[in-house]
Amino acid sequence: MNQFFGKYLHSIDPKGRVAIPSRLRKNFSPEAGNSLVLTKGSDSCIYLYPKDIFSDVISEVLKLNANIRKENRLLRSITHNIHEEEMDGQSRIILPQPLKTYAGIENEVLIAGSGSRIELWNPAKYEEYLESDTTTFEELQEQIALLHGNNP
Repeated sequence: MNQFFGKYLHSIDPKGRVAIPSRLRKNFSPEAGNSLVLTKGSDSCIYLYPKDIFSDVISEVLKLNANIRKENRLLRSITHNIHEEEMDGQSRIILPQPLKTYAGIENEVLIAGSGSRIELWNPAKYEEYLESDTTTFEELQEQIALLHGNNP
């Protein structure tokens, strides 16, 4: 099972390429090869998946009901913005301009492992995101436990 953790700050080269950190790459399965899939993520970030994981993600997305306006909007937002990229010999990918614009990424990108996916962020937007919620870690942990019917 692919699991991605940690965060890394990387520069984008003049050709619009960014290197995927080796600590994240080592968790790619052989089935993924060098193929990665990028699409719009929540909170103005980009979601990045190894191709083999993305097949599971897209099968869930395709279960959305296109006859329900909000579900169709999400379906379109994801599927209209899918970009498949191949890592080059130096483990770099080109960040597609439409996704860079969506995420506000310019010269630097924060690459964060988020469990089964990798997120690409504008570093300043990432900090704003973190500061936008004053809930403490302990409060969040308790709220999630209660949502799942567990007693904290």
